Amino acid sequence: MFESEEPTGIPLASFAGDLNIFIKGAGFTMNAPDNQIRLSCVENPAIVIFPLILSEDDVFNSHPALGVLSYRVPSLHSLLGLPQDKVSMFSSLTFVLDVVLNDETEAELGCGNKKLCTINFIRTFTPVIHYISPPVTYFESVT
Repeated sequence: MFESEEPTGIPLASFAGDLNIFIKGAGFTMNAPDNQIRLSCVENPAIVIFPLILSEDDVFNSHPALGVLSYRVPSLHSLLGLPQDKVSMFSSLTFVLDVVLNDETEAELGCGNKKLCTINFIRTFTPVIHYISPPVTYFESVT
């Protein structure tokens, strides 16, 4: 982030995912894979996606000693474990991100300002190609 930017969370995220985010904070374990991501749905508190494990690329791009984790958010239907047509019935879904340490403390690192840790998935922000199946394209999709 540039010094002139003010952190705002992610107000516009595509259902197709493939969104790279950087989480800045304190208290991360020095072993990047031991920092697990948890997404809690605002509209339906019963939807909690945990644990989301950092990929090799995420681990490589993370610097927990400097207080930075990298995470690539997958597509919404991958996160929810639902077929694409079921996810398409939502116009938007908002999630709040937390980090849970996978160590002896199992500490939960939340956000002081929830707005800064919010990811707002919006269907109208998702690119759609007509007359191709599936109608929404995403990274590594098979058409």
